[in-house]
Amino acid sequence: MCTGNQLGKGGNKGHVPFVGLDGWTIFLSSENGAADFKSGAVTIIDVQRQNLYGAEYDMDLQLKNRLEKLAEEMETYRKRSLPVVIHCNHGRTRSVICVAVYLMHIHGVPAEDALAAIQAAFVAAEDRHYAGPGERVSRALQMYESLNGTAPMRRSSRSISKKICTGNCA
Repeated sequence: MCTGNQLGKGGNKGHVPFVGLDGWTIFLSSENGAADFKSGAVTIIDVQRQNLYGAEYDMDLQLKNRLEKLAEEMETYRKRSLPVVIHCNHGRTRSVICVAVYLMHIHGVPAEDALAAIQAAFVAAEDRHYAGPGERVSRALQMYESLNGTAPMRRSSRSISKKICTGNCA
């Protein structure tokens, strides 16, 4: 199984369909995979463009605002039932973050649930070139929640570890 991180420019061909609310489909794809879609049949959004996600991975206020603007644009496509292809280079990190921010910003889905729904789409995908979302996704979504003021209260690892049973617990 290819995880994408050893691939060259453009990533592997293929895509991961994410069926969202009311059956609307968002395709998560690599740059090469997006090229397989017929122009006009779907809207293809390259999130590598500087005015969208760009090349950085850390979330800041400017990036948050750009992603929320993209989420609002995506919602207009959903309302018209027009499928969308969201792609970055490999289709595993920036594109996933964009779809998760869409779910969070437009539909109020918590980061953990948004990521779990997208991970389920990766598991269900017939294209096994996509092992799952990239390693940086969870951190970026936590940063997004923090910038939004919606980050859940987190207990210290010390208090959590006291509640974990590792064997014969009473």
